[in-house]
Amino acid sequence: MMKNRRSYKRISRVAMAGLLTGLGVYAHAGDLSLQNNQVTITGAGASAGFSQAAAIYSNGTVDNVVDVPVVDDFGIPNFSFTLLKTEDLTDGEYNFRVAVTFQDNDSDRRLEAMIPNLILDVTDNGDTINGSIPGGQDMRLLGRDDSGTAVVLADITNTADNGPVTVSDGTVTINSANLMQAIGNKHPAFTSILNRFTVGAHYTYRIVVQQHSGGQPEAIGFGTGHPTTTLFPKVRTTCTLSPTSESDAVFILNPATVGASGELAQYFTEAYAVQGQFSVDGSTGAFDSLTAFTDTCEGGGGGGEPEEPVPEDLPPIPESLPNPEDLPDPEDLPDPEDFPDPEGFPPIPEEIPVDVDAGLDELDDLLGGITFDPNSGVGPSDEQLEQIQNILEDLGGLTGSAADQLESGDLSVEEGFTLLFSANNAFDLGSATLQPGTGTETVDISNFIDSTEGMGSLLDSLSSSAPEDLTDAQKDQINTIADKALDNLLSIFVSANPSGGTGTVVSEEHAEKMMESAANFIGSILQVSGGVFSVENQQLVQDITVQSTQKAAQDQFIALGISGSLTNEESQQVLQQNPEVFDQVLSQAMEIPAPQNNAQQQQQVTQQLVDTGVELSQDETVQVVSSIKNSVVNINNFVPSSTFNPLFSLTSAFGLLFGSSTAATQEGLQSFNATAPSVSVDPVTGAVRIANDTGSYAASVVSVKAVTALFPQGVSVMPDGRVVAVSNGLAIELSGTSANVLGFAAAVTKASQGVSFNSNGSFTLSLSGNEKFTGTFGYDNLAGSTGACGAITFEQPSGPLNAPGYSFVAKCANGATQRIVPFINITTFFDVINKAKLKIATDRNTGVMNIATVGSFKPGFFITPLRNADVTYLNANKNLDGFAFRAKDINGDGRMDYEVLSTVGIQALYATP
Repeated sequence: MMKNRRSYKRISRVAMAGLLTGLGVYAHAGDLSLQNNQVTITGAGASAGFSQAAAIYSNGTVDNVVDVPVVDDFGIPNFSFTLLKTEDLTDGEYNFRVAVTFQDNDSDRRLEAMIPNLILDVTDNGDTINGSIPGGQDMRLLGRDDSGTAVVLADITNTADNGPVTVSDGTVTINSANLMQAIGNKHPAFTSILNRFTVGAHYTYRIVVQQHSGGQPEAIGFGTGHPTTTLFPKVRTTCTLSPTSESDAVFILNPATVGASGELAQYFTEAYAVQGQFSVDGSTGAFDSLTAFTDTCEGGGGGGEPEEPVPEDLPPIPESLPNPEDLPDPEDLPDPEDFPDPEGFPPIPEEIPVDVDAGLDELDDLLGGITFDPNSGVGPSDEQLEQIQNILEDLGGLTGSAADQLESGDLSVEEGFTLLFSANNAFDLGSATLQPGTGTETVDISNFIDSTEGMGSLLDSLSSSAPEDLTDAQKDQINTIADKALDNLLSIFVSANPSGGTGTVVSEEHAEKMMESAANFIGSILQVSGGVFSVENQQLVQDITVQSTQKAAQDQFIALGISGSLTNEESQQVLQQNPEVFDQVLSQAMEIPAPQNNAQQQQQVTQQLVDTGVELSQDETVQVVSSIKNSVVNINNFVPSSTFNPLFSLTSAFGLLFGSSTAATQEGLQSFNATAPSVSVDPVTGAVRIANDTGSYAASVVSVKAVTALFPQGVSVMPDGRVVAVSNGLAIELSGTSANVLGFAAAVTKASQGVSFNSNGSFTLSLSGNEKFTGTFGYDNLAGSTGACGAITFEQPSGPLNAPGYSFVAKCANGATQRIVPFINITTFFDVINKAKLKIATDRNTGVMNIATVGSFKPGFFITPLRNADVTYLNANKNLDGFAFRAKDINGDGRMDYEVLSTVGIQALYATP
């Protein structure tokens, strides 16, 4: 019903517009004009004496302004205009939103900014206009650098007196100096991207105004004091005959999806606009030719002449049509502003959620028809094998969906256990067909592997959702089922025979998935046991690791041209000399997940957040607690024993001489062969502090893995810059981290839309929509600072983007400083480099990656959204891992850089000197 009324209103508007076609002026009850039909452009700071008044014409174009002075490396001047009454104007408050855009005519450099609400208070029968900007609202700022690779977004506080936009007695001023100051105060990290509006450029600017509430609709135009006003043209949502007059052509930054309108376009559906150009002092060349906005948008309508004359031989309008006077007055129809905001509607789900109850019923029905006994040693019939195959085909998806619904609260723990029992029976049937000696064909190994992944996810969700609320019987059930699942995986590994025979071949891809499932199985056992790792389970984990890593090592050694069996000492030497091989073999080792922070630790995290000096909302606090809980491996949550003690293994590894010569290329952490170190672990966050008389370093544990004697003892550096400490059957992967993990998480969560810590030790900030920032902490020596880190502040980078020293700096209140360097966002990037038989070494103190025979590259910090052309390029050039490279001199230094394109966005790789 509402849709019909809106369509009816649009039809009536078109009809009335047609009656006014050809009239150059419109009569309105209340019009506003710009004083003297001018926009005043002034300098700021040292250039405060600069001022030019540029004339505005009836088509909304403004005279060019030349030689605007540069102030503090910033060449955008101030703009101001005064709104005057040119018609009868009813007293009252009128609310407008105002936006301004600046575009470099010769590059992609661009600014877009909007203030949501500006009030004009009209009194004295319309003769007095006072302006104000309500408090509590921010200016929305979007900026893009000259190469188009970095787009930043910020909400800038706009105070009434000295904000970027001010209004006084009807005079609206857009103050660029205040804008840059506000950016620097709140988002100093972004200033370097925006402060390059400098010498040698011509710019096009647009000022866009739309009323959004209050009294009668007001019109803004070219006024001279006569009783009618020639209205300025509008930018609107749709303008078929002139797409340059559409809002998505005026606002282009940060579209919600590829090909969509820019973020600010949604707020200016029918807005008055003026546009002009200015040049910065010292520029060369000429101004562009501007295309004026127009109201001639649909044939015969919108206030301009139709493109073609109306034919005279058209049939007469039937008399049965309603008389226009009988149509409803458009002002009586609902105003679009009164319709519900689409953002308030519930989102359309990307896919229909799996009905777990229905899936369970179907699973039980299928299981009820199978009489095969997996413990009999006799295989199933062909019919039963097909039924088992069908079950496994759906089991992975069903259990995986149940795990997700458990975490979201859409599935109860009791329902999860009901499914677990049935899934366990199906898992047993499938694994039995894969054992040697059954005398039958086996189920598809891929379907079985998928079922193990789903089972592992379900067990992990059940054990970690609320372990303190589980009964002892439920904990025993989880322990029993997970333990049996590990036995099944080990049996399949043992029976695997790459040459064929009675066993089942386990490919590298299958092995990786099985190890992920095994990690979930053992993690569930440790979660319900409170971190107690039994000797029996340790042996089981060790046996699985032997099977998986020995095969992986053999394949890697063959690829190096090494044949025959190697002793443990020889294997260690090969891994020491080939970090990329070490990394690949280590990836097949069995991970031992630490139990997640318990309720008491989470409460302590919340309490300690208060001491960071950052005021967080409840939602922001939840984000920080969740990011710490789900990403940091806290080895304090293991119960140490004489046979399993991660902290002791970590200390022992750093007490040994470094096992890899590559460690010497890294700053920090390589000095621990001087004296025995001490290693401490924060009981709440799990952050590690490694110290001796030569230095003190902060690190986070990325993973704990069981390893065999194949691996070199001591500390080595992986291709992506992680440090791996190996001792006493454990490999503990480390990455540099903040000296104050909670303080850092609180600070960046407040300044962005949330932080996530990644499995490789890097972190990602969500800036807005698809905008992201990615980085990692260097291995900086924190010695010399005393006491706790305290509150954290940030210092922005300086110098060329590809310089080794280009990094952010996190500063603790106690004087300690740490570098934050960029990191490649693609998780499979290093795997692709390895598959290409290239050696790569990453220095986490600079972010520079050296690829042998190719060159050295430094990633950019920002990942920006794909545009239409980028999507086309990605689809045509992506590799099997879903990303593509595009050669381009991004920063104009004459070196060949690369853009890395993926569905996440575009990240630059700058060639280093």
